[in-house]
Amino acid sequence: MKSDLKIFKRQYLLIFIFIKYLVTKCSAKKLNGSKVFMLVLDGVVYDFEKYTLNTPNIASIAKNGVKAERMIPSFPSDTWPSMTTLSTGLYTESHGIISNYFLDIQTNKIFKYTDKPSDYENNGKFFTKEPIWLTNQKQGGASAVYYFPGYNGFKEKPRYHNSPNISSNDNIETFQNTVDLIMQYIQNDKNLNFILIWIDKPDLTGHEFGKNSLQYKDALESVDRDVVGYVLEKLNSYPEINLILTSDHGFIDIDYKSKLQVKFLDDYLQSGSYQSNWAGGSCFLRPKNGFTIDDLVNNLTSLSQNNFRIYRRDKAFQDIPKYLHYRDNINIPPILILADREWVLEERVNPPGCCSGRHGYDIAYVEMSTIFYARGPAFRKGVTLNAFESVNVVPLIAHLLGIVPQPNNGSLLVFNNVLEINESVNLAQLFILTCLFIVTVYYFKNIFL
Repeated sequence: MKSDLKIFKRQYLLIFIFIKYLVTKCSAKKLNGSKVFMLVLDGVVYDFEKYTLNTPNIASIAKNGVKAERMIPSFPSDTWPSMTTLSTGLYTESHGIISNYFLDIQTNKIFKYTDKPSDYENNGKFFTKEPIWLTNQKQGGASAVYYFPGYNGFKEKPRYHNSPNISSNDNIETFQNTVDLIMQYIQNDKNLNFILIWIDKPDLTGHEFGKNSLQYKDALESVDRDVVGYVLEKLNSYPEINLILTSDHGFIDIDYKSKLQVKFLDDYLQSGSYQSNWAGGSCFLRPKNGFTIDDLVNNLTSLSQNNFRIYRRDKAFQDIPKYLHYRDNINIPPILILADREWVLEERVNPPGCCSGRHGYDIAYVEMSTIFYARGPAFRKGVTLNAFESVNVVPLIAHLLGIVPQPNNGSLLVFNNVLEINESVNLAQLFILTCLFIVTVYYFKNIFL
């Protein structure tokens, strides 16, 4: 009887191993880590196809990969907060780059996007959350990062990167030369598995002329032809690389000529009574020189009755909308003003440097959303992804690279239906295998026991 039991156990073990093998075969292969090329544009509206259909290269990515209905940026929908979310997977209140321009109230130092903001020696303390390119290097990979906001704010640099003296790039020729250089690195360095490159287009055109302009249409077509098309051409020799194409925010057009939709803080608040972090689609105020939050809010009462919403975060975070994730950070000013669509808040003493297109608005406005496309061996072809938040991009990149990301606010589940490689077992297959397992065990049990 004991020998029969030993035989049964041996047979049972073999059956278990066989069933496990079948389950593994029925599941898709798990990524061991693939290469990712992430191209980030600036200021591409999510519905750009309303303005031009002459973007064949972007269309080819959608045809051969994934297209999202739209991607929702972090708040405020401005470049530096949005880009930092793309690289960390964190909401703005968590990663701390709360605006393109803000005051650190503990050090009284100002973060200003135009003053080499990612310089480690002077501004490294602003960048406290580890970006995905750095996580990749700490786990054995190599990263190439060019022009992306904030990369130089860390002591450890990407293995390949542009000069810290160049904080941005909106030049097509420079971009193409950079891509050529990156492709050489890919060929010569087998560990280079993550490329992150930003080009500041078509943002400036959108600001100056607005998204409804012929100039913005031409800029979109140029980006498709000279930027996206150039990258696709170079990647043809590397079919194993997964490409991600995205941007940071959309646009809302403002009619500055009519003056009807433009309001000025100076008309409501006394000069010297406040410090303003930013203005436009959203504005952040902090009282100074003895003035209080109540003083400012009371003086803004009439503004709040005219297409502007005023919030304050000094009362247990009860006021600022939770979906903005813009409350729990010491540097966020106590007063937030949100403009309605097509309205804008400015300062007469600091007039806007742009004319028609603005962003920074409430991210609930679809106009602030931007694009997301992806193609490569990890992605299904010709599928559409529902609208999602940009915090989810980092978990996706980590999954593709085969690394463990830093704690973040995103989730890989967002991409469950568009990934070619699905690590879960098909339910029908699992049911069949389970039945087979039960029947087999029952059969051997009756024989040997």
